[in-house]
Amino acid sequence: MLKVKKIFSAFVGMAMTVNALMTMPISAFADEETSHTYTYDGYEVSYDVTNAWGNTEVVSVTLSNTGDSTIENWMLYFEPNGQVHNTVNVQEAQTSAGTTYFRNSGYNANINPDSSVSFCYMVDDCEGVPDNFTLCQTRVEKESGYQVFLKVNQTWGDSFNGEIIIQNNTDKPIESWELTIDTNFTITEITNSWAANVTELEPYSYMLKGTYTGTVYANSSVSLGFNGVKSGEPTITDYSLTEVVADEDLITTVKDCFKNTDLDSDGDGLSDCIELKIGTDPFNVDSDNDGLSDGDEVKIYGTNPLNPDTDMDGLDDGDEGYNGTFYKNYGIYFDPFSPDTDGNGVLDGDELIDQTVDKSISTADGFITGISISSEINNNFESQLEVNSAVISDPLAAETVGLICDPISISVPEKISCEGESDITLQLNPQSLDEVNTDNILMLWHDEESDQLYELETYYNADNYSVKALVPNIESSFLLVDADIWHNVYKSSNVFDSSVYKIINDTGLTWAKSKEYCEDLGGHLVTISSQTEQTYLLGLMSQYGKNNTYWLGYRYVDSYEGVEPHWESINGEGMPYTNWAPGEPNAYYNEAVSHMYNIVPTIALGLGAKRGQWNDTLDEQDFNPEYSYINSGIICEFDSTVDTDKDGIPDIIETAGMVTKNGKIIYTDPNDSDTDKDGIPDGQEMIMQCKTDKRTAYLNPGQEYLFDDPTNYTTMSNGKIKGEISFVYFEYNSDPTVPDIPESSKLTISGVSNIPNITEGKAVSISGLITSNYDITSVQVGVYDKESGGKAYTSDSYNPNKKSYNISALDSKILFNKIPGGNTCYFRVIAKDSSGNVQTLVNQKFIVSSLSNLTIKDVTKIPNINEGKAVSISGTITSNYNITSVIVGVYSTKDGTVAYTSKEATPNKKSYNISALDNYILFNKVPGEPNGAKRYFRVIASDSSGNTKTLVNQEFIVTATSSSSSTNKNIEKVLSNIKNSSNISQYGNEKIDTCVATAKVMLESGFDPKFVAGMLGNICYEGNVGLFEYYNSSQDYMQYMQNHYSYKSNYSGKYIYNVNLNNVYNMLKQINDTSGGTWRINGSRAGFGLGSIQWTFGRTYELVKIYREVNGQNSTITKAQATKAEGLMISRELDSDSYRYIYNNWKGSQSSAYNAAYKICVSYEVPANKDYQGKQRGNLAEKIYSDMMK
Repeated sequence: MLKVKKIFSAFVGMAMTVNALMTMPISAFADEETSHTYTYDGYEVSYDVTNAWGNTEVVSVTLSNTGDSTIENWMLYFEPNGQVHNTVNVQEAQTSAGTTYFRNSGYNANINPDSSVSFCYMVDDCEGVPDNFTLCQTRVEKESGYQVFLKVNQTWGDSFNGEIIIQNNTDKPIESWELTIDTNFTITEITNSWAANVTELEPYSYMLKGTYTGTVYANSSVSLGFNGVKSGEPTITDYSLTEVVADEDLITTVKDCFKNTDLDSDGDGLSDCIELKIGTDPFNVDSDNDGLSDGDEVKIYGTNPLNPDTDMDGLDDGDEGYNGTFYKNYGIYFDPFSPDTDGNGVLDGDELIDQTVDKSISTADGFITGISISSEINNNFESQLEVNSAVISDPLAAETVGLICDPISISVPEKISCEGESDITLQLNPQSLDEVNTDNILMLWHDEESDQLYELETYYNADNYSVKALVPNIESSFLLVDADIWHNVYKSSNVFDSSVYKIINDTGLTWAKSKEYCEDLGGHLVTISSQTEQTYLLGLMSQYGKNNTYWLGYRYVDSYEGVEPHWESINGEGMPYTNWAPGEPNAYYNEAVSHMYNIVPTIALGLGAKRGQWNDTLDEQDFNPEYSYINSGIICEFDSTVDTDKDGIPDIIETAGMVTKNGKIIYTDPNDSDTDKDGIPDGQEMIMQCKTDKRTAYLNPGQEYLFDDPTNYTTMSNGKIKGEISFVYFEYNSDPTVPDIPESSKLTISGVSNIPNITEGKAVSISGLITSNYDITSVQVGVYDKESGGKAYTSDSYNPNKKSYNISALDSKILFNKIPGGNTCYFRVIAKDSSGNVQTLVNQKFIVSSLSNLTIKDVTKIPNINEGKAVSISGTITSNYNITSVIVGVYSTKDGTVAYTSKEATPNKKSYNISALDNYILFNKVPGEPNGAKRYFRVIASDSSGNTKTLVNQEFIVTATSSSSSTNKNIEKVLSNIKNSSNISQYGNEKIDTCVATAKVMLESGFDPKFVAGMLGNICYEGNVGLFEYYNSSQDYMQYMQNHYSYKSNYSGKYIYNVNLNNVYNMLKQINDTSGGTWRINGSRAGFGLGSIQWTFGRTYELVKIYREVNGQNSTITKAQATKAEGLMISRELDSDSYRYIYNNWKGSQSSAYNAAYKICVSYEVPANKDYQGKQRGNLAEKIYSDMMK
């Protein structure tokens, strides 16, 4: 069931009691006022009975937007309490259960803030006013029945022009759509007349919202042109679309609510009826999820049930007050109606409080059963805390060496912050500890900022099987490891700078033999160039060494070699760094001996003061065993430059192994550039940059030698020792010993053709670029009778064997014109690439329709009539397509375009009865002749197939009676006098034509000649027939027209009969639809003046419709047709509900031409300085009337 939207109802305030909420008037009109106003949250409804006769009332309803955002595609549910008919500006619709509701008429779908729409209907046998008005539209995600395509039209450099096409494959329109797309390109602007508003959600992610394209009609599409910037082939990688539909569940709930006012579906203490009125969810005990039921918030606490935080202090209502979390747990009172209870300038939700949270958890291995966190922290930490396994979410933690259980991760929302460190205690399962050395349990935390693992001072409590540590950041991953295994990681690396080291113990070799041994391996005896390198080597010696001393790669050169005595390295260089023990070196005191034997140094491994100190000795055991260090070990040093397999990793490093930051040691094959055979060289998977990180470590006593400085450490209260260790490690992109998953196939299509719905015999061209990162081995294109599988009407295939292929190469083989009509078809593109990936890239539904069978039946036969006689019309138009337009009228000739009376309807359904236009086709206004005049009753219809057909063109006779004949002669005389009026001709011949046409229509419609003269006096002061208003940059609506339609060059000062009429109509329709009929867009007016009266905005739109009515909807109109149309416009307006009062008021007052002109000026024309203008036009009208009556 769709969730009830808050937009539907009102939060009426806590001052309104429950009884008041339930009170609504339900009684007969005879006993009630005729006007009612209903106020809700974000909207207001006014209900007025404007007229009544017999058992019928005329009702006007005004829906006003009192909120801050636009009400889109409004739909309104209420019970009219009678039989509704003759709706205006609204449509009746039904839910799938048959419940009737009311919805917009399309052109008035959206209501901007501080705006309103009105609609009317007649109701028979009304039993009372409606008791509730509920907005019942909701926005939902459309899960199927549509497709989104990208079409690239033109490219230049990195820029391109394209179209985003939304295809509706269903029999219902998609209304008020919003489209979210992910792309690999950037949209810079929408180009086709602001067809959509674009919002960038994040890089390469956009939300598009239709303007005049906001409705995608059934089995149709809309196209959104845009300019963009690309890198590679533009592609839409993902999309989703939402639409506004009727919330049928809400309608049912409201309907049932007023049948059973005690119904409480969620048992929260508020009836469904009350919840609908105040905006809470009748199916949710706690609508705002603040920990308090809706009933308690309304009846007990007085907090807002629609807002979890009534006072907006960051704390939910359920945490505040004497019944709230903080008072019950900590004795701290927070006022739910005051954002800063203690007045210290800190919001209640930001106050730091010492909190302890205990939470049971369960990891997959069952090792950790609970967690306790103590910290100075804000807000309700317990309700916000989330603890989960980090096995999947944190690969670094999950693969750490020495893990004794699954790592955990702690997450909290951004509004939670803590001051200082926090205590974390992990409760362990005692049954999981049997094989764990609890003295060796060490907690690590993953510092996500540096992406490193750091040790924490860890305490194990054997009494309750828990591990406790002080942590610097609670939002992280935490690991329990075996300390001994973890600490071995620190010195596992034998790589320093550009050198690799190998330690050999118990060789029994002299210095000279050791030198040869290392050289035979491709290295040399170690030399030490810095204290940092010495510290690193001591760590290696501590871990791998067994001997007390190790040979160094230096020797003493004495004077017997013809040089000054000095120490040098085995490669002939000096000694940039030394660390001689006190009193050393001293073995060269006897030069007679020293020149016979090598004097060489050793480095001590032992603990204490001698650790790392150097000593010199004679390299010959037989000469003097007392001074011999023949039991020294060997450290060979290798230059890491040899790379046999050319993978970017030196051979010696591949052999020695590479330690990673979580302790893994990776060994690769120095003779194979791709150890794991995954197609990616080892050197690309490893990052060949050795890093060193100083860390604090907690060791067991006796492990001091692991510290960088074994003498500098601190003994902790738990008996551990704390000091610093340098950790050397490699980083890597992926493990070179584990085959990576092959790169996934990226088989896709872009710029694909959108196949429209077609009639049989229609040809369609196809295109679309298929691309892949693998070779495309097969492409199959066809049209099928089923969405999956099915019979192919037409198909072909090709084997490109390359990474891109355009299906336009198969265009001549896909014969759309051979597909039989009356079928739902699927245009399908299937491709396969060399990875084995097979994708259905396109499977677009479209319809091949049979030819239109537009027809009419049971049509009224118009009898011969006398002038002034009314005739009713009827007849049912049907088609196998939606009927898009119906024009009914009476014309002077069989093929004429000038109608005496006509009306257009746009049904957009498959059946339509012309009786709906009966009130508009005024046979009593059709003029006749004494001997009878031929007139033609015509019905023209169009349907969505594009078929336009004259269904009826019946001849009948209108005979003028003696009185009407006399009237017609009088009218002809008056028109002749107008044509010869010098008082009109002084304003130009254009005015003569306009005045004659206007007077003819008005006189034939029964208007008093004096009133007609008043109108002609106004026309002379206004514009010419078909004249566009001159551009004026000071007017905001002119600025809008110039910016969007180049009004100044295209229309300013031109005449309607010199431009494309259909372009003008489409322009005005676009503005009307975009503005929701308000003619205001983004706060600015939009439109222009047109014609002899210089009609503006919505009236301009109506005038252009009459132009099209008169000229048969052609793209061009003659001056005579435009003149006729403007006369019809004036007559219809003055005979309409909106302006009829002007004529009626005039007849009841001083019925002079002067007074008529004045009233028309101030009430119909309304120019600037209308009082002055009215008097001027009144004086002219008297003169024109005198001319008319000659």
